[in-house]
Amino acid sequence: MIFNTEAMAYLCGRRFSNGFFLKIVQQCQIYERISILKKISKGKAVLHFGCCDHVEIIHEKIIKGRYLHKILEEVSQKITGVDISKEGILTMRSVGFENVYLPSELPKNKYDILILPDVIEHVSDVQMFLTDLHQYDFQQIVITTPNAYRLSNRMQYCGECVNTDHRYWFSPFTLAKVLVNAGFELERMMFTDTPSRLNFIRNLFLKKFPLLQDGLLAIARKKA
Repeated sequence: MIFNTEAMAYLCGRRFSNGFFLKIVQQCQIYERISILKKISKGKAVLHFGCCDHVEIIHEKIIKGRYLHKILEEVSQKITGVDISKEGILTMRSVGFENVYLPSELPKNKYDILILPDVIEHVSDVQMFLTDLHQYDFQQIVITTPNAYRLSNRMQYCGECVNTDHRYWFSPFTLAKVLVNAGFELERMMFTDTPSRLNFIRNLFLKKFPLLQDGLLAIARKKA
């Protein structure tokens, strides 16, 4: 998904509309979040922000082979993890991850990619947080976050099912807006989900209406 000239005018604040309609076209395939992050990270120097995940489920995810930092470690040329959770960093170090730091401890290095996987919805001031990332030396930034318009959200009629540490939901436009305002040039955005092995009708439906998929993934660069 690439934003056209009209959409970019609204993203950059050159134009305003109280009812701009951002058309979402069909997506030819369903992209799995972790598969895309692995592909992007392969052979690269990666700075993984929010590397710990929730401390309560670190061991469980490692056992099940679903711990993202471990998955990225296996494909990247080098990966450095950073997180504000002291408990999380200590837990990661206790199970064998050495190159993980609190922000105040992070050594100055050059990175190909800075990855923010499902982090920004946990941050109180997203704009300031993204702007502060310019202090790090990286070429690309990759952000994933839950999609505000995903099908499971639209099917909630009598109550709200939510991660209790979340502060925001992001749509394609609002995710692009905060990135542009924070000084990044958006290269690409895509929807992510897990394709069903048995329910082909569901797969076709999500390809036709990608706005109903679970996640968003944005790739951007610092403005020249």
